[in-house]
Amino acid sequence: MTASADRRRRSTTLGGIAGLVAVVSVVVVSIVSYSTLRTSEEGRAPEVDRRESVSFPSTPNAVVGVVDDLDRLTSIAVFALDPSGAGGSIVTVPVNADQTNGFGSERLPISRQPYSPGNEEHELRLLSELEPLLTLTIERAAVIGPDELAELLDAVGPIDVDLPERVVDSDRPGSGFVAREGNHFVLNGRPYYFAGCNNYYQMVYAADPGLRHYVDEVQDEAIAMELTVLRTWAFNDGADEWNALQITPGVYQEYVFQGLDYVLHRADQVGLRLILSLVNYWSDYGGMDQYIEWSPTATTRDDFYVDPDCRRR
Repeated sequence: MTASADRRRRSTTLGGIAGLVAVVSVVVVSIVSYSTLRTSEEGRAPEVDRRESVSFPSTPNAVVGVVDDLDRLTSIAVFALDPSGAGGSIVTVPVNADQTNGFGSERLPISRQPYSPGNEEHELRLLSELEPLLTLTIERAAVIGPDELAELLDAVGPIDVDLPERVVDSDRPGSGFVAREGNHFVLNGRPYYFAGCNNYYQMVYAADPGLRHYVDEVQDEAIAMELTVLRTWAFNDGADEWNALQITPGVYQEYVFQGLDYVLHRADQVGLRLILSLVNYWSDYGGMDQYIEWSPTATTRDDFYVDPDCRRR
């Protein structure tokens, strides 16, 4: 009985101590909580901010997009007027700048579509593509052609400038084409060096408007890699070929020509030069074999180079 009584006394003592500790803990927590709430700034009504407010001065701005005779965007300039009303800044934006600023799933050059002078819808579209790129709210926009640009520049008068490169009139016949002088390529009389790539299906994909985004992607990727030349096929011969250009000798499909037109126009917009192949040595897309099949006198691929019928086609 004595052992049991001793155990009960120890249990009672331990229980009393534990209860005392719990009571002390509750008291301490209550004191700390009250002190925290009393000194806390949370939940108080904010005092009136009496600091002097400073506003940025108003800087009126506008953007002008200049197009050529084919409604192709050739230059973009953003104008910001100095708050004093005298002077300001002019910032040029590359026409092939990526609207998504590199964050989109695909590159979207501003110049990928035509803009018509004076077309309000096109001016709003130019605004919507520039503002995310520049992270700037633009107040007004105008799309102008060569005639309107000449009127604007007439008010400025002649300006003497020193250009690092020789300027060539792109409307002059024969200008803008790469030629050969000796064992060098030249462009407008100057040595021409380039890096390029191959993509054979540009025309046949562009012949289907629903597939033209593949053409855009290839050309945009070439520009992103700083390539300047793209080699592609400007032929597709034979009635059995998908989107054939020439289905029988001398009979062409207009919609495929329109696809080739799109390839040329799009490449010009983004700044790519094209090498257009007109026949294939192999049988893909018709090639020499199709010309030999059409000819009544040719029998081998070697004949393609000398057969009068093949040469005439």
